[in-house]
Amino acid sequence: MKTKIITTVAALALASTTVSAMAHDVQDNCANLESNYLRDHMLPPAHVDTGTADASAGNARSLTRCKLQWRLADLNGDGVLDAGEVAHYNSALRSSAQAPLSDKDRPNEMVFIAECTATTAHE
Repeated sequence: MKTKIITTVAALALASTTVSAMAHDVQDNCANLESNYLRDHMLPPAHVDTGTADASAGNARSLTRCKLQWRLADLNGDGVLDAGEVAHYNSALRSSAQAPLSDKDRPNEMVFIAECTATTAHE
């Protein structure tokens, strides 16, 4: 009887660990889907038609896009990107023209916006 109880407890512990891992995977997948949707449907286009738009309008669009990217990147709203948020930004939010952020840095909003607008101004 004691062996059967121990076996049952071990099986329940293993099932709990498996369910916990599956829930974590589902949570990660949902976060990726949400960020991809927001990137694809909420951010303005990265390119600016310089033939019809003047430089100040292009700069304003670039600044707006970078501010939106910041809000999507700073997941916990603390004003600084941690390693997880940097990885999220690099994999799901940044455009192909933007250099990936270093996972060793912890950029704040001002640094992020400055680097982002410098990159998008050349697109």
